Amino acid sequence: MESKVQVRQRIREALRFPPEMAAAKSGLLCAALVEDPAWSKACTVAVFAPHTGEPDIERLAPHALLKKICYPRVRGNELDFFRVTDPAKLVVSRWKLREPLFDSAHAVALDEIDLILVPGVAFTRSGARLGRGGGYYDRLLGNPAMRALRIGVCFEVQIVETLPGEPHDMGVDRVLTEAGLF
Repeated sequence: MESKVQVRQRIREALRFPPEMAAAKSGLLCAALVEDPAWSKACTVAVFAPHTGEPDIERLAPHALLKKICYPRVRGNELDFFRVTDPAKLVVSRWKLREPLFDSAHAVALDEIDLILVPGVAFTRSGARLGRGGGYYDRLLGNPAMRALRIGVCFEVQIVETLPGEPHDMGVDRVLTEAGLF
């Protein structure tokens, strides 16, 4: 079996497709999600600001007008979530992530989140996940207060048969690609 480092390298190479292809795939992915009952039932949704090579889930914005959307912000080894009404106001952090500014008035408790969209380098169809290596989402998803439905978000080329795993690795309930939800 490939190591985590090998899988990350192989997937990053597979993600080198033209921006217009990524945009089209992102559109299909977002369309599949908004058609799913999990999206329509969710009141508070945790999302992420996509990096290069990740699906552009910010295309969900027109479908989220009645939802409380929150983004993560790194605090030490943890992720805190803050309500964001305008993703243009996210700022680039020292980790080169787009994050909300700290604002206690817009903090969102983990137990308020109904649905969380989880980034990853690779997923299996059954929900195993390989992240970037910092363990932030593993710690978040392992937190007992995080009771939300967990949907891993990736392109179809990021789906693998198996992933090397460790006891601290946390998976997701479902996986969303441009081909739909699994």
